[in-house]
This record gives sequence, structure tokens and C-alpha cells, in this order.
Amino acid sequence: QREAERAAVIEEATRGCQAKLDEVEDAVEAVAIAASPLEMDHDFDLQEMMDRAVQDTEERSRSAGAAISEARRFVTSRISVAQQQMSDGVAKAAMVKGLVE
Repeated sequence: QREAERAAVIEEATRGCQAKLDEVEDAVEAVAIAASPLEMDHDFDLQEMMDRAVQDTEERSRSAGAAISEARRFVTSRISVAQQQMSDGVAKAAMVKGLVE
């Protein structure tokens, strides 16, 4: 029963984490796509296109950074809640067994 309770806590804690990680992956991929014109060799003047690529890359980098920060906060909060629930469960189990007064 304790293992089932722990599994439920972990499942609840991880719910939504994969979606956040997918958002981060998409944001980082968007940065790579925006930056791809900057990696090309240019034999002719494409300064306007390059300036726009730099702007797009910077904008998407900021978005990716925000997504990473949000995901970090989300995962950290989920871990904190899970740890609290697990320690509450351990304390309750100990009280039931008469180990804690």
C-alpha cells in the first residue's frame, strides 16, 4: 500500500512536467531555426536578411529562456509538493505505528 501511495504521489508530481519540457524543446528548436540563416555563407549582400535573422534569433532566445525558467519553477514546485506529501506520509505511518507521539 505504501508503494502505491508513493507511486501516486510521484505520478501526480510528474503530471504536466513532460508538457513543460516539450514546450522548452520547441522553444529551443525555434531558436535553432531562426539562427540557421546566420550559419550560411553569403557571397552577396544580405545585410537586411541577416539583421532580421539576428532579431528573430534574439527574440526566440528570450522566449526559450522564459520557457526554461517557467519549466524550472514548475518542476521545482512539483518536486517540493511531492517531497512534502511523502514526508507527511512517512510521519503519518510512523504515528500509526506508534513511533512518533
